[in-house]
Amino acid sequence: MRVLITDASHRNALAAVRALGKNDIYLVVGGTNKLGPAFFSTYCKKRYLYSNPDEEGKFVKDLITIIKKEKIDVLLPIGIEACVIISKNKQKFTKLTNLALSDYNTFLKAHDKSKTMKIANKIGVPCPKTFYPRSFEDAKQKAEKTGYPLILKSRKGSAYSGVKIVNNIAELRQKYYELVKNDIKNDDIYDNRHPMVQEYIPGDIYDVCIFADHGRIIKAVTQKRLKTLPVTGGAGIWNITTDNLGLMEYNKKLIKTMKYHGPAQIEFKLDKKGKPRLMEINPKFWGTLDLSIQAGVNFPLIATKVAMGHKVTPNFSSKKGIEYIWLFPYQVIYFLKTKKKLKFIIDLVKLFRKNTKNEISLKDLKPNIITIYSSFLGLFKKENIKKALR
Repeated sequence: MRVLITDASHRNALAAVRALGKNDIYLVVGGTNKLGPAFFSTYCKKRYLYSNPDEEGKFVKDLITIIKKEKIDVLLPIGIEACVIISKNKQKFTKLTNLALSDYNTFLKAHDKSKTMKIANKIGVPCPKTFYPRSFEDAKQKAEKTGYPLILKSRKGSAYSGVKIVNNIAELRQKYYELVKNDIKNDDIYDNRHPMVQEYIPGDIYDVCIFADHGRIIKAVTQKRLKTLPVTGGAGIWNITTDNLGLMEYNKKLIKTMKYHGPAQIEFKLDKKGKPRLMEINPKFWGTLDLSIQAGVNFPLIATKVAMGHKVTPNFSSKKGIEYIWLFPYQVIYFLKTKKKLKFIIDLVKLFRKNTKNEISLKDLKPNIITIYSSFLGLFKKENIKKALR
């Protein structure tokens, strides 16, 4: 079997390459950066640079060229940009290869957060109070109803791109216009033009990472974010697997209603009373994919099997209490940003525990060396950190 994996620069692309490569699958890897760590994995047999997904026509043409040349059996998109464009052009790709990804109308139900919230409210999945203002003046009125602090959120995006915590009207004005004036090349991928106003829910973030086969969840792992970037709440850089906390019933209902197909990360917050609130769905392989694999669920392999038409029996068992620490550069950045530096240093003792894992692989060390090298070439720039966390 020959599989094409996109987004060589993303940490979850490397996780997918390693997970499939260990199963003797022939892997072709694509990306926009020649220093993408997944390019340097021992499991990567061929590497290709392609156009930025923002340039939709060129990107699609480049992928089709690779698929034809390498006789690809399964296309496995990783980043949100690739997922959006491939879903949008799904018919072009399914004529040439196989993939496990929703058609675009279904995909949008998860990718467009306003659609997600409206569906969830309709079927009784608990959500934060959410408003959809048409202007700043409208946003100001909605903020008065919601109260501060609140969340200003882009309708389309990934991880914590386009998410702003707002504490007062001055911040609302500043951050609202920062979002709407942002120069977005392709608003099918990122849409900041009409931000949502959402009730702020303090509490821990739990993710239910799932794979769905045409509206039916067949595999799931629940994780808690212990440390994030930004420090105040963002993408997970130190997570632990947990029990599903009763969240699966909500997720099954949501995915069935959407008829969703493919991988997704469904994000919840538990408020002070322990009540879950759906925050959003990320319709792709999550950045913390490594942890799910270490917990015993090989999601990339499941996606490949489903894409090829194989039946996978639903099974929700996974290892609980597995911690995963993404070391470099994430922990360095976290240390520089956090006010609790002593606690952070003490926590690092967990690196030596049996149930704590990290991305360093002695059998596949080159990608880790490249990551460190790339960091010194500018990964600490704000825009590059955001990309790395997707």
